[in-house]
Formats: sequence, structure tokens, C-alpha cells
Amino acid sequence: MRQAVDPGTPLAFPAAIAWAEEAARAGAGVRVDDLARAAGVSVRTVYRTAARHLGGPPMTQMRLSRLRGARRRLLAATPGESVTSAATEAGFFHLGRFSALYRQHFGESPSATLRRARGRPFPVALRA
Repeated sequence: MRQAVDPGTPLAFPAAIAWAEEAARAGAGVRVDDLARAAGVSVRTVYRTAARHLGGPPMTQMRLSRLRGARRRLLAATPGESVTSAATEAGFFHLGRFSALYRQHFGESPSATLRRARGRPFPVALRA
């Protein structure tokens, strides 16, 4: 017989992270207390659980997850795909900040990833 999971346990945390990532992609401002409420745990438990299972603060890990999603989308770009569409689909609406975070995390600009995915060479100025 299967037991129901108590919503106040950290086992509910992965579902809360998925909810928060989806809300962030939709443009909703998600805060740690929103995440705690969704998981049915305290804010402190959210931080501890995120550190244990995700390797860092919950909002940082959610942002990294969204950055990885944007990168996957850029690498699998279809004709007409743009950096803007990949960024906004991943929940980034300040494109300058997105580009800076992307470069910091992946070591190249989002447009460079998109060009590489499409098989186009980098502009001459960027090759050196």
C-alpha cells in the first residue's frame, strides 16, 4: 500500500521547484517565500533543501536551470528562432541581463551559440 506524501516534507520540493520555474518562465515574479508556500515548508527548509539537492540557493539554481533551457533552445534552433525568443521562453525579459548571465555561465554570447548552432562562422572580429 502506497502512503501519501505529507506536503510539509522536503519530498514536495521538486514539484515546487518545477512550479516556480514554470511561473518564472511565464513572467511571474517568484520569491523564495512563494516557493516555500508551494512546497508546504518553511523558507529555511527551502534554502537547506536547495543547498542539499541543487547545490546552492534556490533562486540561483532556478536561474541556472532557465539559462540551460535557453541554451538548449539556441542549440536546437529552428529557422526564425532568435535570441529574444529563446530568452523570453526561458523566462528572461531583461535581455541585457540575460546576455550577461549567459556569457558569464557559458563563456560565449547567446548570439554566438545561435550562430554556431546554425553552422555559420563567427564574424571576423570575433574569431581572434
